[in-house]
Amino acid sequence: MDKKFLIISIALTFITLSVYWQVNNHAFINLDDQAYIYENPHVMGGLTGSNVAWAFTSVNYFYWQPVTWLSHMLDVEIFGMNPGLHHLSSVFIHTVSTLLLLFLLFRLTGLLWQSAFVAALFALHPMHVESVAWAAERKDVLSTFFGFLTLIFYVESKVSHQKSSAGNNLKFFIFSLVCFMLGLMSKPMLVTLPLIMILIDYWMCLSSNAFFSANSKQLLFIEKIPFYFLSVTSSIITIIGQNNAGAMPTLDTFPVAFRIENALITYVKYVIKTLCPLDLAVYYPMPASFSLWLVGCSFITLIIISVAVIKFRSTYPYLPVGWFWFLISIFPVIGLTQAGFQSMADRFSYMPHVGLFIMVAWGFADITSSFRQQKMILAMFATAIVITISVLTWRQVALWKNSTVLFEHAIKVTDNNWMAMNNLGKAYLDAGRVDDALWCFNESVKAKPSYVVALVNLGAMLAVKNRPDEAFSVLTQALQIEPENIKARLLLANLPKNR
Repeated sequence: MDKKFLIISIALTFITLSVYWQVNNHAFINLDDQAYIYENPHVMGGLTGSNVAWAFTSVNYFYWQPVTWLSHMLDVEIFGMNPGLHHLSSVFIHTVSTLLLLFLLFRLTGLLWQSAFVAALFALHPMHVESVAWAAERKDVLSTFFGFLTLIFYVESKVSHQKSSAGNNLKFFIFSLVCFMLGLMSKPMLVTLPLIMILIDYWMCLSSNAFFSANSKQLLFIEKIPFYFLSVTSSIITIIGQNNAGAMPTLDTFPVAFRIENALITYVKYVIKTLCPLDLAVYYPMPASFSLWLVGCSFITLIIISVAVIKFRSTYPYLPVGWFWFLISIFPVIGLTQAGFQSMADRFSYMPHVGLFIMVAWGFADITSSFRQQKMILAMFATAIVITISVLTWRQVALWKNSTVLFEHAIKVTDNNWMAMNNLGKAYLDAGRVDDALWCFNESVKAKPSYVVALVNLGAMLAVKNRPDEAFSVLTQALQIEPENIKARLLLANLPKNR
């Protein structure tokens, strides 16, 4: 193995673990962690036969994700319910994924500096904290881990084919397919990966005439049919699961035109947040409407960038590869098939970011290619960026210490964040801060009067505070929106009869 590659791998491992090690003292948070871990009897029961069977048959939590469930069960078997060690498991997977990305790009291009810089950005970008430091997002780091393995084995199969090694070609192809399946069984975010493979084909074709002559266009399409089949199957299962769980807002809630507007703006927001990762939040509320000029500017921006990268594709092939890697891989969660009520989420950028990072790393190397002191300039640039994002990420990781810290920050950097208000109220209630909890639930309802969870929590708190008339009004409002809400019915039934 190349000595420089080994040194860089050790350095990346050290700095990634150093920045993220503080999660060892973090608690679970009250958003999804309870459903995934500390209130899930199947996960808390560990790796028993019945729990493993449940992992492969359950779609109650939006996705079919047996590999993710098994990883949480394995953590329980090894670490018990120690949240810090559960968090560290995700950190270790993230660290290994960083090294896999380094190997993938180096194997694909033979360019160590650019590959290392992309890997460092992936390891240390503040927007990736959500995927790594949130226990419930284990599915994100796992699916990306298998995604990188899928691409590595795919590239190896192409290299073997180029060298006329049919046996190794088939072996690596099968490994790639298996890893892809495991990735989809962690989180279906990888459904667009076959299209990323096409981008890799394109990059390899431009860099190697031998590759192109050994791999016809027809073969490059046909060989991916098993991957397409797995992607379509996973997409269908996901849509069914999310519909059953009520996680997909109807067209009445978010009309098609509204979704398109949000998608256009959000694409640009992801790019801006990538370049300036400040005021990050665990939840970004969907605005009531979008200004026409903002939608138009976003659309024009996307068109200009897309046209530019296509125009310069021959001279700078990494530009269309990186740009369309980003556009394609984030497409399933851009909001056209809306799951949840957020406008965007940091975790959605976890693997798509690789495309933008490729554009930055390769682009800056080309921009400085004529400079006399290029190596020194690149070293200074990379060092400054890595130090800056390491500091920002350290601070961002600290915000995930517990629910109180996390949601207080989210409320500070966003407007009308009804979800963060409600969850902060639950955190205050757990800490015995009853009056603060009541205020939070009330503010959540003000921000979103149709939010049944907050209405029920507010009704419960009003009952505790001996304000039955107000509790009756709030709980009745909740039942008008969701008539079958059991908690609201029980609370209403237990209110004093003589109010």
